[in-house]
Amino acid sequence: MTNVIVGFFIMKKITDFERYHRNQLRAQKRFARYLSQRHTHGAFGKIHLFRPVEEPVIPVSAPRIFSLMENPEEVLSFIAALSARARRDRPLFIDLMNVERISPEAVLLLLSTIKSRRLKKCLRIGGNEPRDPEVSAALSQSGFYSYVTHKPKGHRSDSTTGIMKKHEGKKVREDICAQLVQHATKAIYGKVTKNGGLYRALIECMANTRDHASVEGKEQEAWWVSVHCNAEAKTADFAFLDNGVGIFKSIKWQNFTKRIAKSIFFTDQSSLLNDLLHAHLGSRTELPYRGKGLPAILKAQQRGQITNLRLITNKAYLDATSGVGRVIKQEFKGTCLTWRIQCE
Repeated sequence: MTNVIVGFFIMKKITDFERYHRNQLRAQKRFARYLSQRHTHGAFGKIHLFRPVEEPVIPVSAPRIFSLMENPEEVLSFIAALSARARRDRPLFIDLMNVERISPEAVLLLLSTIKSRRLKKCLRIGGNEPRDPEVSAALSQSGFYSYVTHKPKGHRSDSTTGIMKKHEGKKVREDICAQLVQHATKAIYGKVTKNGGLYRALIECMANTRDHASVEGKEQEAWWVSVHCNAEAKTADFAFLDNGVGIFKSIKWQNFTKRIAKSIFFTDQSSLLNDLLHAHLGSRTELPYRGKGLPAILKAQQRGQITNLRLITNKAYLDATSGVGRVIKQEFKGTCLTWRIQCE
């Protein structure tokens, strides 16, 4: 059995779950007998911090289509189940074996959830790799294992494909933006080139996290960003995610909506997100709303500097290319944007 340590957590590659569960039960019984013997000799208090080597795990299975943008309801239900089932005395097992398709933003969401305060109480977090070799390779190339101390057997790092970055604090990191732009342009164009729209999109995402991630406007949630390059297809896919409260639950947005509540007829969050992206709210409300972050990212797509822009926040999903949005049933407590650059 291969043990993979993720930060303070242990990820175990398990092929026979029932056999593993039986072994855990036996280990727990052996440890209980050991405690009983030590207690008989009056030494129980000295070993109260020890735990069984193997405890029965709590399994949570990921959906087959593990993509936040394509399958938000199932992915968000899976993430909610991770938080709901986390326990201090039992390890959590993330079953990825049956995943048939995986996307970079879903990998970011999974990793950010594992590292979040919500799962800190969990005794241990483990998991396995997707059975499909192509999906397993996509997970490996995403940069996920850059946050893993001991890699799975046979894993090889490839710095030319995926990069994943995490940051906490209110500062916009221009250095990370420059690194991601350089990495992506070199991979798909063969040399480092300038892309002002791509750089601006990253800057605005970081700035929006500073403004919208906290309900009180003071706490700063960590943001995650990744780029995955495909040298053959000449594409680079970007994903930016924060696990804050989302745009529509932020104190800045709530203050604005209180002012305009009597001025417009609210439809749904996806329509409002579309208006926010196109900077239409000011004209609709006749109030000087001056949000520039998302409209600046949209302009980068309109100029052809990025493509395939998609967004999810709270209960709103929007495809900026087609203009099609919808309300999602399972609320996402955060904000996620994805886009692509490609060499024609």
